[in-house]
Amino acid sequence: MKVTTQIKRNINLEMIEERLNVEFSDRVRSRVVIRLQETTFSDIVAHSLTTELEDDLSPYFDVVVERVSGIEDNFEADLDLNTFSLSVKAGEHYELTIGNSRSGLLSTPVHDHTLASVVSHIVHSLLLPDVSENYKMIKTKYSPEYQLSFNLLNADPSSNSIRDWEFSKMQEAYLNQIIEKLSPVADFNIESQVLYYSSLSMDPIFEPEDNYYYFTKEMLPYFIDQNTWNIEFTAFSETEYLNFITYIPTSETHPMFIKTDKVNKNAFIIPQWGGVYIKNIGSEGTVLDVNDLHEPIEIFTSHLRSLLGITPHEAIIRNIRKQIKDININIIPSIYDGVSDWELDKLLRERILEANENSRKTLFQFIQLVKELSNIPVDEEIEDLVMNAIQYLEDSERYVKEKNLLSAHQMGKLAYKASEKAFFDPDMVGMLYFPIEHNYAIHVPLFLPLLFPLFSGFSTEGPKLFKKIKKLF
Repeated sequence: MKVTTQIKRNINLEMIEERLNVEFSDRVRSRVVIRLQETTFSDIVAHSLTTELEDDLSPYFDVVVERVSGIEDNFEADLDLNTFSLSVKAGEHYELTIGNSRSGLLSTPVHDHTLASVVSHIVHSLLLPDVSENYKMIKTKYSPEYQLSFNLLNADPSSNSIRDWEFSKMQEAYLNQIIEKLSPVADFNIESQVLYYSSLSMDPIFEPEDNYYYFTKEMLPYFIDQNTWNIEFTAFSETEYLNFITYIPTSETHPMFIKTDKVNKNAFIIPQWGGVYIKNIGSEGTVLDVNDLHEPIEIFTSHLRSLLGITPHEAIIRNIRKQIKDININIIPSIYDGVSDWELDKLLRERILEANENSRKTLFQFIQLVKELSNIPVDEEIEDLVMNAIQYLEDSERYVKEKNLLSAHQMGKLAYKASEKAFFDPDMVGMLYFPIEHNYAIHVPLFLPLLFPLFSGFSTEGPKLFKKIKKLF
């Protein structure tokens, strides 16, 4: 016989489902301003370009075309958040320069009739999300908080003199600026450690001709020894860990590289996990100073960008050249903080959608779970979390329509946290994996055999006991 237990609940699942089924935005619109050189492009050209660009870009962007003067002097002008400006001037051939603010400069043949398609392709390549499989494979999952773990691993300190690194100085000189720039995207915490005698899970191959050791691409998944490298820390469920390793090989396997078809490298990225930099020691110092760590932090910055979902400049350039074969492209990197303003805007738009989509999925799973398992308790605290998550989602959607990226993402983060906390509440998880029916199934076989001797003894001794009681009265 199946035993079920009903638990009284006041949560209105139908109302919650109705609010979640309202159509939410599947994109965050931004503003694109095309600035034409006034002395070169007429009003007719500007009007024609506006019409063509609106057809191509209107699903994602609000397009403005205007004629201006003095483009060479001020194409890098500061612009509002979520706005990108592309200045267009006359030139003998196609040449594109993208600044590290929110603007770019395109030189184009004056009588080129493909200007609209060229501009449209550039805007799409720069500002729309990367949908390639490689991008999806590398990018880490969405989280409102990331723990960045930096690890110095010395394979054999007896074979070299390195004992420590100036991580705090490196953090102050490089990392803090990057984290500050990315603060609208997520909360970042930084930790570091130094580990000794960190052996590899596979021996490198020796190259006798050039006297070095190497790993092939196929060997990289076995580079890290998960059993002996203590490189992960205890984290909260809402925190995603990203690990960055500076590895010092032993003197017996020095120098060490990653062998590729073109050139040997000393770093590689691990999709959704972190990155590794091989530091071949050439000095006799005991501490890696800030100068020694300059190259590793540049590599790790590139890894962090890819893990968060910022498209590498090389990939953008390749995509633009698919349609515009002979274009010269220069994307100026942001040297100070590692992320350009237009890249930050693009990342914010993507993460708003990720936060809201993940929150909705979690809430729908919550509804399905509660409907299917009637024994799961939903107390007032959980109900408040669910209702708050829905309100945050609706607020985020309102800010999306207002093109207020910072507020939209802040509400999206709150919705994500509330929905996750409600779904993974210890009481609900406990009842999910150990429901009341499960307890009956475990305990009844244990106690049922004890009932038979009890009943048997009562059936024989019970009548005697009743007779004695009757004699007393």
